Amino acid sequence: MVTRYEYFDSRNNRWNPYDAATCAFLESAEQANPNAIVQLQGLPFQVRFGQNARSQKMVSSTGILQVNVNTENSRDVRRVAPMQPQQQQTVQVQVPPNAYPGMHVQARIPDGRTIDVPIPAGVMPGQIISVAVPAQ
Repeated sequence: MVTRYEYFDSRNNRWNPYDAATCAFLESAEQANPNAIVQLQGLPFQVRFGQNARSQKMVSSTGILQVNVNTENSRDVRRVAPMQPQQQQTVQVQVPPNAYPGMHVQARIPDGRTIDVPIPAGVMPGQIISVAVPAQ
C-alpha cells in the first residue's frame, strides 16, 4: 500500500491528494533524504521536506511544503500513512472427542455465529486450537 501525500488548498480549506505516481515519487524522496528538495515534473513546483520546508512566504506547519518556484507562493503538504490492516480476531475452540485431522466441525463464536472449523494435522481430540474469525 502506497503512502498518500496531500496538499492544502486554502481557497476551499481542503486537503487534496496528489496522484499515485507523485505520491510514490515524494515517498521515495523523503525516505532517501528527510530534508530533500524535489522538483515536481512538468510543474513550477518544488516540494521541500524537513529543515527545508520553508519559503520566503511561509514555514510549513507539517514539515513538508510545496513552493511555486516563480512566485514563492507556498502551501502545506502532509504525509498520510497507509491504513494498517486490522489484526484478525481469533477464538479458541476445543477439538471434539470424535474429530480427526482434515475433518470440519461447527463451532459457535462469541458474536452468535456458527463457523466451519477445519481440524489441522497433528491435532488430537480435546486439544484447544486458535481459529481465525471470518469477517461478517
